[in-house]
Amino acid sequence: MGILIIICVILLGIGLSRNANKLLEAEGPVSVSLPANATIESLTAGADNHIWLYTQSDGVERLQLVSPKGKIVTEMTINRIAP
Repeated sequence: MGILIIICVILLGIGLSRNANKLLEAEGPVSVSLPANATIESLTAGADNHIWLYTQSDGVERLQLVSPKGKIVTEMTINRIAP
């Protein structure tokens, strides 16, 4: 039983040492570039630390998926159709 505990502690130490640099990486400030006349109407957290932005500019509505690094991954334009 004691040997099993020692093996588990060793494996835990190996796992922590391999991932320590990922845990210690400091993320700097992130910025997103939008047009000057764009207004952020809504902001929602997405999967994997992504952010969904709902913006409007000059009557155009957009949904944008922003990565944790601040890059726009996906951009969708919303076209409203009158009934």
